[in-house]
Amino acid sequence: MVVMSESIDSLKQIFNEHPAGRAAVRPLRKGTQVGLRIHGDDQDYHFERTPDGASITLGKGPKTDFDLVLGAKAVEEICETQ
Repeated sequence: MVVMSESIDSLKQIFNEHPAGRAAVRPLRKGTQVGLRIHGDDQDYHFERTPDGASITLGKGPKTDFDLVLGAKAVEEICETQ
């Protein structure tokens, strides 16, 4: 079983539970997909704007609109958002 990274778990929480994270994904059209990788992590993920907010799942997305590589420090700073 492959376990998602702590950084991905933190991003999932921010985008789905924190007011600033929810506000950040709201302007994206539903179905927007972003290829996501954390620098230094050998796993691929994809972010998708869903009707209820956002999801991040393991694996490459079937049709990403763009790809994003984040450093672990950037994820840490995003997750420190007040």
